[in-house]
Amino acid sequence: MTPVYAEIVRRSQLLIRFIYSQVRDSAVKKIVRHCPLITTLALANCPLITDVSLAEIATNLPRIR
Repeated sequence: MTPVYAEIVRRSQLLIRFIYSQVRDSAVKKIVRHCPLITTLALANCPLITDVSLAEIATNLPRIR
């Protein structure tokens, strides 16, 4: 099972972490398109993430840090 950790940082902020995960571009695409309030998205040691995910993040998450 892929470990996914989400926590509310503040009422208007959302942090999602994928650490040592097999998460794919398709999952990142769905998350960023349906959760526009994400302010922090941590992708560490996720070997299946490509530039496609980075483009989706840049396009769909205006609040990202």
